Amino acid sequence: MGGKVTYIVDEWCVGFMTAVAMRQEAWQGLERAEEGLLEPVRLFGTEAGWDALEQAEDELAMHNEWVPRIAPLVARLFEQHMRRNSH
Repeated sequence: MGGKVTYIVDEWCVGFMTAVAMRQEAWQGLERAEEGLLEPVRLFGTEAGWDALEQAEDELAMHNEWVPRIAPLVARLFEQHMRRNSH
């Protein structure tokens, strides 16, 4: 792709969303508190997200916009988890 790196995150996101589905009650409060919190992962890890990508005018641009949001999201979730469990 012209010397640019494109990260493939779908499989990781599918696994993450599978884990979320296994513990929906644990995620509901967090998602209510921060609407759209899991959107970057949902986009690449669910059928609905894949449909949205396919319907995008520029799928690669949308991919490049959303992929960089995943790592900060995961870091934030980990920090929140550590704070909750340190008390």
